[in-house]
Amino acid sequence: AFAILGPASATFVDWADATLWQERSYWDALLAARDAAARQEADPNLMEHAPDLWTDKHRGRGRAYSYITLHNIPEIFPHGVPNMWRVGKGMKFADPRAVDPVAKTWTNNASLAIAGYLAHVDYGIAAPLETEHDLAALAAAANADDEEVPLQGGGTEKRYTANGCFRCDQPPADILPKLLSANVGKLVLSGGKWTIRSGVWQEPDLEPFSEKHFRAGFTLRNLLGAQNSFNAIKGTFRNPAKIYQPDDFPAITSTVYQADDGGERKFKDVAFDFTTSATQAQRAARIDLRKARQPLSFTAPFNLSGLLIQAGETVPLDDALFGWSAKPFEAVEAHLRDES
Repeated sequence: AFAILGPASATFVDWADATLWQERSYWDALLAARDAAARQEADPNLMEHAPDLWTDKHRGRGRAYSYITLHNIPEIFPHGVPNMWRVGKGMKFADPRAVDPVAKTWTNNASLAIAGYLAHVDYGIAAPLETEHDLAALAAAANADDEEVPLQGGGTEKRYTANGCFRCDQPPADILPKLLSANVGKLVLSGGKWTIRSGVWQEPDLEPFSEKHFRAGFTLRNLLGAQNSFNAIKGTFRNPAKIYQPDDFPAITSTVYQADDGGERKFKDVAFDFTTSATQAQRAARIDLRKARQPLSFTAPFNLSGLLIQAGETVPLDDALFGWSAKPFEAVEAHLRDES
Protein backbone atom coordinates (compact mmCIF):
# COMPACT_ATOMS: atom_id res chain seq x y z
CA ALA A 1 0.00 0.00 0.00
CA PHE A 2 1.08 3.62 -0.47
CA ALA A 3 -0.37 7.06 0.01
CA ILE A 4 -0.48 10.27 -2.02
CA LEU A 5 -1.35 13.75 -0.80
CA GLY A 6 -4.75 14.52 -2.28
CA PRO A 7 -4.58 13.08 -5.82
CA ALA A 8 -7.32 13.72 -8.33
CA SER A 9 -6.78 10.48 -10.22
CA ALA A 10 -4.30 7.70 -10.75
CA THR A 11 -3.65 4.76 -13.03
CA PHE A 12 -1.48 1.68 -12.76
CA VAL A 13 1.40 1.24 -15.15
CA ASP A 14 0.88 -1.90 -17.25
CA TRP A 15 3.22 -4.63 -16.07
CA ALA A 16 1.27 -7.90 -16.13
CA ASP A 17 -2.06 -9.49 -16.98
CA ALA A 18 -4.73 -7.38 -15.30
CA THR A 19 -6.62 -10.50 -14.20
CA LEU A 20 -3.88 -11.27 -11.71
CA TRP A 21 -4.59 -8.40 -9.37
CA GLN A 22 -7.42 -6.75 -7.55
CA GLU A 23 -7.20 -3.04 -6.87
CA ARG A 24 -9.17 -0.57 -4.82
CA SER A 25 -8.50 3.16 -4.55
CA TYR A 26 -9.80 5.98 -2.35
CA TRP A 27 -9.68 9.35 -4.06
CA ASP A 28 -12.20 11.22 -1.88
CA ALA A 29 -9.73 11.92 0.94
CA LEU A 30 -8.34 15.17 -0.35
CA LEU A 31 -6.09 17.41 1.69
CA ALA A 32 -8.16 20.36 0.56
CA ALA A 33 -11.31 18.79 2.02
CA ARG A 34 -10.48 17.64 5.51
CA ASP A 35 -14.17 17.15 6.34
CA ALA A 36 -14.43 14.60 3.57
CA ALA A 37 -11.22 12.96 4.74
CA ALA A 38 -12.58 12.71 8.28
CA ARG A 39 -15.58 10.73 7.01
CA GLN A 40 -13.41 8.10 5.39
CA GLU A 41 -13.55 4.82 7.30
CA ALA A 42 -10.81 2.22 7.46
CA ASP A 43 -10.86 -0.33 4.66
CA PRO A 44 -12.64 -3.52 5.81
CA ASN A 45 -10.70 -5.73 3.40
CA LEU A 46 -7.36 -4.56 4.79
CA MET A 47 -8.60 -4.97 8.35
CA GLU A 48 -9.67 -8.53 7.56
CA HIS A 49 -6.54 -9.66 5.74
CA ALA A 50 -3.91 -7.64 7.57
CA PRO A 51 -5.30 -7.11 11.10
CA ASP A 52 -1.83 -6.66 12.58
CA LEU A 53 -1.09 -3.81 10.19
CA TRP A 54 -4.48 -2.19 9.56
CA THR A 55 -7.09 -1.38 12.19
CA ASP A 56 -10.25 0.73 12.35
CA LYS A 57 -8.00 3.65 13.26
CA HIS A 58 -6.32 3.61 9.84
CA ARG A 59 -8.77 5.85 8.01
CA GLY A 60 -6.25 7.76 5.95
CA ARG A 61 -7.26 11.28 6.85
CA GLY A 62 -5.92 13.72 4.35
CA ARG A 63 -4.51 10.87 2.28
CA ALA A 64 -5.48 9.09 -0.88
CA TYR A 65 -4.22 5.55 -0.78
CA SER A 66 -4.46 2.41 -2.79
CA TYR A 67 -3.36 -1.18 -2.42
CA ILE A 68 -3.05 -4.17 -4.66
CA THR A 69 -3.49 -7.86 -3.93
CA LEU A 70 -1.31 -10.18 -6.00
CA HIS A 71 -1.64 -13.91 -6.46
CA ASN A 72 1.97 -15.09 -6.43
CA ILE A 73 1.85 -17.63 -9.21
CA PRO A 74 5.37 -19.07 -9.69
CA GLU A 75 4.81 -19.71 -13.40
CA ILE A 76 4.09 -16.03 -13.96
CA PHE A 77 6.38 -14.57 -11.27
CA PRO A 78 9.37 -16.93 -11.33
CA HIS A 79 11.57 -14.33 -9.66
CA GLY A 80 9.07 -13.30 -7.02
CA VAL A 81 6.59 -10.46 -6.81
CA PRO A 82 7.64 -7.60 -9.12
CA ASN A 83 8.10 -4.00 -8.06
CA MET A 84 4.90 -1.99 -8.32
CA TRP A 85 4.53 1.47 -9.83
CA ARG A 86 1.65 3.88 -9.74
CA VAL A 87 1.22 7.07 -11.75
CA GLY A 88 -0.93 9.59 -9.93
CA LYS A 89 -2.04 13.17 -9.96
CA GLY A 90 -1.19 14.65 -6.61
CA MET A 91 -1.57 17.98 -4.85
CA LYS A 92 -3.95 20.63 -6.13
CA PHE A 93 -2.78 24.23 -6.40
CA ALA A 94 -4.37 27.66 -6.51
CA ASP A 95 -3.87 29.76 -9.64
CA PRO A 96 -3.81 33.59 -9.42
CA ARG A 97 -4.86 33.75 -13.09
CA ALA A 98 -8.11 31.87 -12.51
CA VAL A 99 -11.56 33.40 -12.09
CA ASP A 100 -11.45 32.04 -8.55
CA PRO A 101 -7.80 32.49 -7.56
CA VAL A 102 -8.33 30.64 -4.27
CA ALA A 103 -9.87 27.47 -5.71
CA LYS A 104 -7.41 24.62 -6.09
CA THR A 105 -7.22 22.37 -9.12
CA TRP A 106 -4.70 19.86 -10.34
CA THR A 107 -1.99 21.23 -12.60
CA ASN A 108 1.59 20.34 -13.48
CA ASN A 109 2.50 23.98 -14.10
CA ALA A 110 5.96 24.26 -12.56
CA SER A 111 5.60 27.76 -11.10
CA LEU A 112 2.24 26.98 -9.52
CA ALA A 113 3.65 23.77 -8.08
CA ILE A 114 6.55 25.68 -6.49
CA ALA A 115 4.18 28.26 -5.02
CA GLY A 116 1.81 25.55 -3.82
CA TYR A 117 4.63 23.71 -2.10
CA LEU A 118 5.78 26.88 -0.36
CA ALA A 119 2.23 27.53 0.83
CA HIS A 120 1.68 24.01 2.17
CA VAL A 121 1.22 24.12 5.93
CA ASP A 122 2.55 20.66 6.74
CA TYR A 123 5.25 19.99 4.17
CA GLY A 124 6.20 23.39 2.78
CA ILE A 125 7.01 26.53 4.74
CA ALA A 126 3.41 27.71 5.33
CA ALA A 127 3.77 30.85 3.20
CA PRO A 128 0.14 31.77 2.27
CA LEU A 129 -0.31 32.49 -1.41
CA GLU A 130 -2.58 35.49 -0.83
CA THR A 131 -0.30 37.38 1.55
CA GLU A 132 3.28 36.16 1.11
CA HIS A 133 3.66 35.80 -2.66
CA ASP A 134 4.08 38.29 -5.49
CA LEU A 135 0.95 37.20 -7.36
CA ALA A 136 1.64 39.30 -10.46
CA ALA A 137 5.07 37.72 -10.85
CA LEU A 138 3.61 34.27 -10.18
CA ALA A 139 0.98 34.76 -12.90
CA ALA A 140 3.68 35.85 -15.36
CA ALA A 141 5.84 32.83 -14.49
CA ALA A 142 2.87 30.48 -14.85
CA ASN A 143 2.05 31.98 -18.26
CA ALA A 144 5.64 31.44 -19.38
CA ASP A 145 5.52 27.81 -18.25
CA ASP A 146 2.23 27.20 -20.09
CA GLU A 147 3.40 28.69 -23.38
CA GLU A 148 3.32 26.15 -26.21
CA VAL A 149 6.80 25.77 -27.70
CA PRO A 150 7.28 24.35 -31.24
CA LEU A 151 9.22 21.09 -31.44
CA GLN A 152 11.79 20.33 -34.12
CA GLY A 153 10.00 17.14 -35.08
CA GLY A 154 6.62 18.85 -35.32
CA GLY A 155 3.92 19.67 -32.81
CA THR A 156 4.31 21.65 -29.60
CA GLU A 157 4.67 21.13 -25.88
CA LYS A 158 4.36 23.34 -22.83
CA ARG A 159 7.58 25.16 -22.07
CA TYR A 160 7.93 23.75 -18.56
CA THR A 161 6.02 21.29 -16.39
CA ALA A 162 6.80 19.74 -13.01
CA ASN A 163 6.10 16.04 -12.63
CA GLY A 164 7.58 14.06 -9.78
CA CYS A 165 7.32 13.12 -6.15
CA PHE A 166 9.23 13.49 -2.93
CA ARG A 167 9.19 12.07 0.57
CA CYS A 168 7.32 14.20 3.07
CA ASP A 169 10.17 13.96 5.57
CA GLN A 170 12.55 15.74 3.18
CA PRO A 171 13.36 19.37 4.12
CA PRO A 172 12.50 22.27 1.77
CA ALA A 173 16.21 22.81 1.14
CA ASP A 174 16.29 19.43 -0.63
CA ILE A 175 12.94 19.66 -2.41
CA LEU A 176 12.95 23.24 -3.74
CA PRO A 177 16.08 22.94 -5.94
CA LYS A 178 14.54 19.92 -7.65
CA LEU A 179 11.25 21.74 -8.23
CA LEU A 180 13.05 24.83 -9.49
CA SER A 181 15.09 22.73 -11.93
CA ALA A 182 11.85 21.92 -13.76
CA ASN A 183 11.51 25.48 -15.10
CA VAL A 184 15.04 26.83 -14.53
CA GLY A 185 13.29 28.90 -11.90
CA LYS A 186 14.43 31.60 -9.54
CA LEU A 187 12.98 32.00 -6.06
CA VAL A 188 13.52 35.30 -4.27
CA LEU A 189 12.31 36.56 -0.90
CA SER A 190 12.05 40.35 -0.94
CA GLY A 191 9.96 42.65 1.21
CA GLY A 192 8.40 39.70 2.97
CA LYS A 193 7.07 38.18 -0.26
CA TRP A 194 8.22 35.29 -2.39
CA THR A 195 8.81 35.97 -6.07
CA ILE A 196 8.96 33.07 -8.52
CA ARG A 197 10.45 33.63 -11.95
CA SER A 198 10.41 31.11 -14.77
CA GLY A 199 13.42 30.39 -16.95
CA VAL A 200 12.58 32.78 -19.77
CA TRP A 201 13.99 36.11 -20.89
CA GLN A 202 12.91 38.86 -18.50
CA GLU A 203 12.52 42.16 -20.34
CA PRO A 204 14.07 44.97 -18.26
CA ASP A 205 11.56 47.17 -16.49
CA LEU A 206 14.19 49.71 -15.44
CA GLU A 207 16.07 52.39 -17.31
CA PRO A 208 19.80 51.66 -17.77
CA PHE A 209 22.05 52.34 -14.77
CA SER A 210 25.42 54.02 -15.17
CA GLU A 211 28.24 55.51 -13.09
CA LYS A 212 26.01 58.37 -11.94
CA HIS A 213 24.01 55.82 -9.96
CA PHE A 214 27.06 54.43 -8.11
CA ARG A 215 28.27 55.65 -4.72
CA ALA A 216 31.78 54.33 -5.37
CA GLY A 217 33.73 52.24 -7.85
CA PHE A 218 32.48 48.91 -9.14
CA THR A 219 34.04 45.46 -9.41
CA LEU A 220 34.00 43.37 -12.58
CA ARG A 221 35.04 39.74 -12.40
CA ASN A 222 35.22 36.77 -14.74
CA LEU A 223 33.73 33.79 -12.93
CA LEU A 224 34.66 31.21 -15.56
CA GLY A 225 37.50 29.27 -13.97
CA ALA A 226 39.41 26.49 -15.67
CA GLN A 227 38.66 23.99 -12.91
CA ASN A 228 34.88 24.35 -12.89
CA SER A 229 34.18 25.38 -16.49
CA PHE A 230 32.22 23.22 -18.90
CA ASN A 231 31.19 23.52 -22.52
CA ALA A 232 28.55 20.79 -22.76
CA ILE A 233 25.79 19.34 -20.58
CA LYS A 234 24.50 15.80 -20.29
CA GLY A 235 22.18 14.24 -17.78
CA THR A 236 18.93 12.51 -17.02
CA PHE A 237 15.20 13.12 -16.94
CA ARG A 238 12.31 10.91 -15.80
CA ASN A 239 11.28 9.00 -18.90
CA PRO A 240 7.57 7.98 -19.00
CA ALA A 241 8.43 5.30 -21.59
CA LYS A 242 10.67 3.64 -18.99
CA ILE A 243 8.28 3.79 -16.04
CA TYR A 244 9.64 7.20 -15.04
CA GLN A 245 13.10 5.89 -14.32
CA PRO A 246 16.08 8.22 -14.93
CA ASP A 247 17.07 8.17 -18.59
CA ASP A 248 19.60 10.14 -20.62
CA PHE A 249 18.40 13.09 -22.67
CA PRO A 250 20.36 14.08 -25.80
CA ALA A 251 23.38 16.06 -24.67
CA ILE A 252 23.68 19.79 -25.28
CA THR A 253 27.01 20.64 -26.91
CA SER A 254 28.62 23.61 -28.63
CA THR A 255 31.53 23.50 -31.05
CA VAL A 256 32.10 27.22 -30.39
CA TYR A 257 32.44 26.77 -26.63
CA GLN A 258 34.54 23.66 -27.16
CA ALA A 259 36.92 25.57 -29.45
CA ASP A 260 37.15 28.35 -26.84
CA ASP A 261 38.33 25.71 -24.36
CA GLY A 262 41.13 24.43 -26.57
CA GLY A 263 39.12 21.75 -28.32
CA GLU A 264 38.45 19.66 -25.21
CA ARG A 265 34.84 18.73 -24.54
CA LYS A 266 34.02 19.11 -20.85
CA PHE A 267 30.64 17.95 -19.64
CA LYS A 268 28.53 19.01 -16.70
CA ASP A 269 26.21 16.28 -15.38
CA VAL A 270 22.70 17.25 -14.31
CA ALA A 271 19.58 15.42 -13.13
CA PHE A 272 16.10 16.79 -13.80
CA ASP A 273 14.04 14.81 -11.30
CA PHE A 274 10.80 16.70 -12.00
CA THR A 275 11.06 16.72 -15.80
CA THR A 276 9.40 13.99 -17.88
CA SER A 277 10.17 15.35 -21.34
CA ALA A 278 13.56 15.00 -23.02
CA THR A 279 13.04 18.24 -24.94
CA GLN A 280 12.12 20.12 -21.77
CA ALA A 281 15.30 18.77 -20.19
CA GLN A 282 17.30 19.94 -23.19
CA ARG A 283 15.64 23.36 -22.98
CA ALA A 284 16.68 23.75 -19.35
CA ALA A 285 20.19 22.42 -19.98
CA ARG A 286 20.71 24.80 -22.91
CA ILE A 287 19.86 27.77 -20.68
CA ASP A 288 22.23 26.49 -18.01
CA LEU A 289 25.05 26.19 -20.54
CA ARG A 290 24.52 29.62 -22.08
CA LYS A 291 24.40 31.29 -18.67
CA ALA A 292 27.63 29.57 -17.66
CA ARG A 293 29.35 30.96 -20.74
CA GLN A 294 28.34 34.52 -19.81
CA PRO A 295 30.54 34.65 -16.72
CA LEU A 296 30.85 38.40 -16.08
CA SER A 297 30.00 39.41 -12.51
CA PHE A 298 29.35 43.09 -11.80
CA THR A 299 29.21 44.41 -8.22
CA ALA A 300 28.66 48.05 -7.27
CA PRO A 301 27.37 50.14 -4.35
CA PHE A 302 24.38 52.06 -5.67
CA ASN A 303 22.81 55.24 -4.39
CA LEU A 304 19.10 55.27 -3.54
CA SER A 305 18.30 54.40 -7.15
CA GLY A 306 19.49 50.89 -6.33
CA LEU A 307 16.36 50.36 -4.22
CA LEU A 308 14.52 49.77 -7.49
CA ILE A 309 16.54 46.61 -8.16
CA GLN A 310 15.21 43.25 -7.04
CA ALA A 311 17.09 39.97 -7.18
CA GLY A 312 16.11 37.96 -10.23
CA GLU A 313 15.38 41.00 -12.41
CA THR A 314 17.19 41.94 -15.58
CA VAL A 315 19.21 45.10 -14.97
CA PRO A 316 20.59 47.10 -17.96
CA LEU A 317 23.95 48.88 -17.57
CA ASP A 318 25.61 51.65 -19.59
CA ASP A 319 29.39 52.10 -19.58
CA ALA A 320 31.29 53.95 -22.30
CA LEU A 321 34.65 52.45 -21.28
CA PHE A 322 33.45 48.90 -21.95
CA GLY A 323 31.17 49.91 -24.80
CA TRP A 324 28.05 48.85 -22.92
CA SER A 325 24.71 50.24 -23.98
CA ALA A 326 21.91 48.79 -21.86
CA LYS A 327 23.95 45.60 -21.44
CA PRO A 328 21.68 43.16 -19.56
CA PHE A 329 22.76 41.61 -16.27
CA GLU A 330 20.76 39.37 -13.98
CA ALA A 331 20.51 40.75 -10.45
CA VAL A 332 21.69 37.82 -8.34
CA GLU A 333 21.69 39.64 -5.03
CA ALA A 334 20.56 43.04 -3.80
CA HIS A 335 20.71 44.21 -0.18
CA LEU A 336 21.05 47.31 1.97
CA ARG A 337 24.39 48.05 3.58
CA ASP A 338 24.86 50.32 6.58
CA GLU A 339 28.02 52.40 6.18
CA SER A 340 27.31 54.94 8.91
